[in-house]
Amino acid sequence: MRTNERKTPEVDTDTVVRFACDVAVSVAIVLGAAALVYAVTGAWPPVVATEGGSMEPAITTGSVILLSGPSGLVTGASAGHAGVVTHEQGRKTGYETFGDYGDVVLYRPEGSDSRRPILHRAMFYVEEGEVYETKGGRTKVATHDGFVTKGDANPYYDQGRGLSVVKPEWIEGRAEYGVLRDTGTVLVPVHAIEGITHLFRAG
Repeated sequence: MRTNERKTPEVDTDTVVRFACDVAVSVAIVLGAAALVYAVTGAWPPVVATEGGSMEPAITTGSVILLSGPSGLVTGASAGHAGVVTHEQGRKTGYETFGDYGDVVLYRPEGSDSRRPILHRAMFYVEEGEVYETKGGRTKVATHDGFVTKGDANPYYDQGRGLSVVKPEWIEGRAEYGVLRDTGTVLVPVHAIEGITHLFRAG
C-alpha cells in the first residue's frame, strides 16, 4: 500500500551560513568605506555633481566635486587653509581655487535641510548689523554673522536674490577637487597639493 508522503527538501545549512556571512561582509565593507571617506574628507556627502552653470567656466554643469569638511572656519585677515578663505582674503594673499580667489563652498540656504544645497564662492564675511553693498549698488544690513556668497558666472551675490548671509554652520563642505564633465580634466587646487604633501610628511 502506497502512501503519498511529501519529502521535505533538505537545506544545506553550510550554504546558508556562507551566504549570510558574505552579505554581512559586503555590508561591513560598504559601511567601512563610507566611514573612511567621511573620516578623510570630514564632509557628507563627500562628492556632489553640479546641476547648473552658475560656477562656469571653472566648474561646468555636471562636474563632479570632492568636498572636505571646513574645520575651524576662520574669518580674520590671517585666515589659513584649515578654514574657509573668502575672495576678499584670497585677493590679498594670492590664495586661489577653481580659477579665482577664495574658497568654493557647499551650503544649505537658510540652514534648511529641505532646501537644495548651493555650491558657490565665499566672497567676504560680515558681522550682524554690518552694512554691505550688493553688486547692484544697493546696501543691505546683515541680520547675523556670515559669508556673502556668489556664483562665478552670476552678476549678483546670492544675498541680492533674497538669501541670508551664510552662517558658518550652514556650510557642509569646501570644494577641493573637481572633474569637469566636458573635458574630464581634474582640477586640483594648489592648497590641496600642499595638504597632501604635509600629510605624507607627517606620516
